[in-house]
Amino acid sequence: MRERDVVTKVTDDVSFYHDMPMKDHEAEITQADKWLQAASGVARAERALRLPGATARTVAERAVNWAEIRPE
Repeated sequence: MRERDVVTKVTDDVSFYHDMPMKDHEAEITQADKWLQAASGVARAERALRLPGATARTVAERAVNWAEIRPE
């Protein structure tokens, strides 16, 4: 798990556990990880449009800020 996953607890972030990857599927898993990261960024950007003062970059930070009345 990447450190940012643990720290931010972003609800739309997906992680693959590479504990026992099959060599035959390594390229597909890598590509799927890239697609999911891109989709996560698009979802945060869309969500940021509806949140006052938010940007695609700050949506994840707002998710763990208990002072926000509408964190995400």
